Amino acid sequence: MAKEETTTPEPIFVGQVLYQEVGSKQYLSGIRKLTVESVGKKYFYTKEAGSRYPIDKKTLFYQNKKYPQSTFLLYRDKQVILDRNERTLLINKLRVHFDFWKNNSDKNTLEQLRSAVAVLGIENSETAN
Repeated sequence: MAKEETTTPEPIFVGQVLYQEVGSKQYLSGIRKLTVESVGKKYFYTKEAGSRYPIDKKTLFYQNKKYPQSTFLLYRDKQVILDRNERTLLINKLRVHFDFWKNNSDKNTLEQLRSAVAVLGIENSETAN
């Protein structure tokens, strides 16, 4: 059994720019840019969010136990948010396309479906008789 590598998170520093996803899990309405204003032993604070929002240095996560809708996560790289959003959109497009009730998949040829299965690496565990 391989031993898991533990990585130490990069330190947070004053002036560092972090990014917050704005919107819901299904729909990204924007990306908010936040600048680190001060750093403590366990938490850091941003200029935009202020001292009311202590953000954990290890996880980049702010959790409000009284108001869970106020909970948020910050990212070091804006591209992570863009990639997550694109992934969700692509999965939803595939889900809609292959929806049984809409019958869109009937428009695909057998060769297209075989190619899609091959590209996605889906193994055919059961074969039709």
